[in-house]
Amino acid sequence: MRQFSVLFLSVFSLFLTLSAPVFADGRPDIPTLVDRLVHGDTMEKSNARYALIRAGGDAVPALIDELKKREALPDVTLILNRTRDPRAAAELVNLLDIHDEEVTGMVWAAIFSLGDASLPYLFDALKDDKRRDGAVTVLAGMGSPTGYPRLRKLLKDPDPMVNSAAARVEKSWLDRDALKEVAALLSSQNPATREAATGYYAALAQYYPMPGVETLLSDTDAAVRANALTSAIKQRTPICGSFTSILAKDPDAGARRLAAEAVFRCCRDTSATPLIAALDDTDETVVIASIGYLGELKAKEAAPHLATFLAADKKPSDAVVAAVAAALASIGSGYDPDIFLPHANWENLYVVKAVLAAWEGSAKPGDDGIMKALRDYLPMLVDNRYKGRVKDLLQKLGGGPAATTGHKPEDPVTPSP
Repeated sequence: MRQFSVLFLSVFSLFLTLSAPVFADGRPDIPTLVDRLVHGDTMEKSNARYALIRAGGDAVPALIDELKKREALPDVTLILNRTRDPRAAAELVNLLDIHDEEVTGMVWAAIFSLGDASLPYLFDALKDDKRRDGAVTVLAGMGSPTGYPRLRKLLKDPDPMVNSAAARVEKSWLDRDALKEVAALLSSQNPATREAATGYYAALAQYYPMPGVETLLSDTDAAVRANALTSAIKQRTPICGSFTSILAKDPDAGARRLAAEAVFRCCRDTSATPLIAALDDTDETVVIASIGYLGELKAKEAAPHLATFLAADKKPSDAVVAAVAAALASIGSGYDPDIFLPHANWENLYVVKAVLAAWEGSAKPGDDGIMKALRDYLPMLVDNRYKGRVKDLLQKLGGGPAATTGHKPEDPVTPSP
């Protein structure tokens, strides 16, 4: 079958080559081929694309002229992407003002394929309102050291739109020699510029602190606050009052979640109280993060608060049940192990793992409720690791051999993400 496929492709390629128009001296008739990209039928266009790709650099001037007319752009940009001729760079970058999704992606790919040859034109495009966003997108994916000096100059451009665009590129390039230029943009009036500048410092926070990070924690833009929090966490900067305030009051759930981590990692000795308060947060991701950090702290004072999530009249999600069980297992005491009985979803392996860990550390021999749950749900477990743990726990509680009733062993167990 494979030999047949290779033979077919060879014959088809020969057909396209022989059917392409040529001059008397054997050279491909490039003007006719380019015209077919615009006016030809499906087969003629396919034939022309193949022939023009084979023509290589000889076809590039005519293709550039076609770019200027903005006709047959998908075909022309596809061919130029394959030929990778730097002569096309300027005209390809001129197409960054197009908003057609299909064409835009192909233009970006063709420019990107040219590498450093396209850099001067892309940097110039950062000064053009219509092409700026496209230039940022392409440049961000390139990260060429050849362009570092020019980009540093653009970071200092007096036009706030230009230096903002340069900052967005720099956030991806992470040129460490641009620290000073980016720092000057941290106080920009433009939120997008501050977001890019703080994003740059957040990415490099392992090596460099963010200038003015405490002030930036109270920025009006949520993304800026998040970047400042990320930097402070990586630097282990103990700005505890600000962290606690963000955790309690920030309108953005993402910032509050990062503040929970900041409190835990940077203010460990005093973190239990604000993390317990965060258990009342309206966003479940913040609550789950706070539960996890309290478990890592082994904060015994948090156990009663965690147990309230599993009250009989509550309907916690599996994610909350798993988080509470894992935290209480780590804390080790201060709660009734039976609280998991109404909420343990044995079809969720994350819940199973966490609840088993809690019961292994807290359940007492003779607890009929737990033993019944273990017997009932053992047959549905297909993971032998958990089966073994359930059997061991049953023996520890005095439950004897496990029953064989309940769900069939072959029933699937699907963990939640």
